Amino acid sequence: MAIQKLVTNQELFEEIEQLKETVRTLAAINDRAYKAKSAAKVLDIGLTTMKKLIRNGKIRTHKKEGGTFILHSDLIEYVKN
Repeated sequence: MAIQKLVTNQELFEEIEQLKETVRTLAAINDRAYKAKSAAKVLDIGLTTMKKLIRNGKIRTHKKEGGTFILHSDLIEYVKN
């Protein structure tokens, strides 16, 4: 007869949150960064439309060493929503 461990809801919640963080970390490791023009091509939209989406906060950007980049995961998030 196997012994089963009883797990509380809090323990399950904490484990799920830890798994979510692991998934986010793994996704970030494999994330590709685009400049606005390349990101617009990925979405098959014009550069002006891309800049408008960025300006209106619809697509998240990241600043690094004087450049502005859009991560592939942010493009996916935009398409999902």
